[in-house]
Amino acid sequence: MASRSQGPRMHQTLFSLLVFVALYASSAFAGLTSHTLLRAPSVPVQLLQHVQRAEQAQITTHQSPFIVSGDAAVQLAPTDEPEYQAYTFDQLVSHLDSVPAPVKGQTFKQRYWMNAKHYKRGGPVFLLDAGETNGEERFPFLRQGILEILSKTHNGIGIILEHRYYGESFPVQNLTTDSMRFLSTEQSLLDAKNFKLNGKLPGVAEFSNNLSPWIYYGGSYAGAKAAFARKKYPSTFWGGIASSGVIQPIINFHEYYEPIRKSAPQECMKLLITHTNIIDQLLDLNDYTVTSTLKGLFGLPNVTRSDDFVSTLALPLGSWQERNWDPAVGINDFDIFCNALTSSEHEPILPGQAAVLQPQIKKITWASATELDDLAKYARYIRTQVASSCPVGVSQNDCFSRSSGWNATGLDQASWRSWAWQYCTEYGLFVTSSPNASRRLVSKRINLKYSSEICHGAFPPGKLVSMPKTPQIKRIEKYGGFAMKGSRLAFVDGSEDPWLYATRHSPHAKKRPDTLSGPYKLIEGGVHHWDENGRPKGEPKIIREIHADEIKFVGHWIDQWNARDPLRPFSPSCADLPSSPPLIPYLPPHPQQGTPYHRYTLVLLEQKKELVLAPEAVERTDFSVRDFMRQNDLTASGMSFFRQKWDEDVSAIYREILGRLTVRCGRTSGTEPPRFARPPKIDTYAGRPAKYGLL
Repeated sequence: MASRSQGPRMHQTLFSLLVFVALYASSAFAGLTSHTLLRAPSVPVQLLQHVQRAEQAQITTHQSPFIVSGDAAVQLAPTDEPEYQAYTFDQLVSHLDSVPAPVKGQTFKQRYWMNAKHYKRGGPVFLLDAGETNGEERFPFLRQGILEILSKTHNGIGIILEHRYYGESFPVQNLTTDSMRFLSTEQSLLDAKNFKLNGKLPGVAEFSNNLSPWIYYGGSYAGAKAAFARKKYPSTFWGGIASSGVIQPIINFHEYYEPIRKSAPQECMKLLITHTNIIDQLLDLNDYTVTSTLKGLFGLPNVTRSDDFVSTLALPLGSWQERNWDPAVGINDFDIFCNALTSSEHEPILPGQAAVLQPQIKKITWASATELDDLAKYARYIRTQVASSCPVGVSQNDCFSRSSGWNATGLDQASWRSWAWQYCTEYGLFVTSSPNASRRLVSKRINLKYSSEICHGAFPPGKLVSMPKTPQIKRIEKYGGFAMKGSRLAFVDGSEDPWLYATRHSPHAKKRPDTLSGPYKLIEGGVHHWDENGRPKGEPKIIREIHADEIKFVGHWIDQWNARDPLRPFSPSCADLPSSPPLIPYLPPHPQQGTPYHRYTLVLLEQKKELVLAPEAVERTDFSVRDFMRQNDLTASGMSFFRQKWDEDVSAIYREILGRLTVRCGRTSGTEPPRFARPPKIDTYAGRPAKYGLL
């Protein structure tokens, strides 16, 4: 059941997750945003909440039409336009009886939004999974992004479905450990399936699930879900587009930094690697004076733990993911950071700091004579752009310690707590330092132990459930991981995305062909789901091309949907439908002798007169080509041979097209797929099939 959820107009909405105004560059947080903090090796909760409050205050003050969403910057439309109406669906709190205290039959209000202005009867439905953020932050994709692009071209409907435990779609009253038990990938996939089967689209005339194909789209975590949904529920979702989908769970994800190291300005990366190793060696001395002086140089003298200190130094790297092809959407913090490191300007150092650090740096044989001067430029950026973000009256430990604030369990903590539960229980993806010192952009102290502390620190054992010792990645690996494939399942990734190594285009994954049925697209120079946002005019070539590709392969999928029943697309009634069946039925491979191959021979026969041939079923063993030619005065004029192979596409055709038993206009259709099996051996003594002869 759908119901309306009343809310303020768009320009008054305060998004509770990862909000940032375009005017931020002149603010006190020019080098630090809430979504940068959420990408830290371990979330500094207190600082995150302070930055979020400041960002929201700026939006309230300036009423800026710009925001930055959870994992991609986006631009809102002018503020005088009406917002999209929020509807709610009565979603089951738990679809699974295996969950402790599953509260059978209870429901919660799950929000969704839609745009049906381009819809024509039988057009597709494009379902965008909002993923790990407030669903309102996906509005730009409904207005001028991927949903608008595909819906406008294919006369479809765009829908945003908010994820359970995010935004305002909560099945619980708090976020304690026990309350998190209904949050899992499987539960959320079942949410989407249930919504597709039972949800309503208010105001859309003549809409029927049976007439419209549903195509699931998502970016990042939601991109993985799009792939999983297509894989697990192929008869529910006709197609899936996984944009930057993190389909492979990885416990120790040190490769997050590899695309940055390879693609960022190399002078900047070389300096950062050098600085990182120098800092590690200075901390390895375990000398109180050296350590405190080093922290003071970076403006962080009161951060007690050294791992918290070096994690704070890593915060600017999170801004790499915020880059976007649209300058009105992306931000250039990373460029500012690199410019600071490579600046030719001299950065003065206090004499006392130089007296402590310079002798120790000189002992490092590979360090350059100017290392301390270069390190001071890095330190200045951290002092002015990161350390300064800690508000007056709040200690640096409270700002930059990862454990500060972990005990907060209100729904207002969902911006960090819900996703932390998900990666701690299922995905891993703990961002850590490279095991190779020559590739190390962040300190070796950012290891698995440190990055995963949040799991048991923020989620102590409850009465019903406990945090597993390590993430249960088999829950996600069962969908296929790097080997995922399937018909009408597209993978769209960016070559410079820090999450690349967890996607289908990972260097560790086997490449697959790029076809209309199985698109496999890599945006060269692209970062995180760059295809999701759009712009009516002025898109760069690489974005125009990927959007054109998506329009094309989705069109092919829609053609396949229409072709699954030759009667459906041409008329809404049975009155003017032809009575004869299609002349050319689908020709699949027939398993022979237990193999998925079959050879076909096509013979071109020249006719000398008009022939009237009644369609009839003919047994292959009783049919003679020579007799047929002789009876109809035909002459052989050509011949062709080919071999058909049974693959996933063929299986999908049987499962989703030929195998769908339908009755329409008095006709029943549906074909069962043949079984691969060798002919049974005959027991010559008993005259019956032998048991051991069956497969």
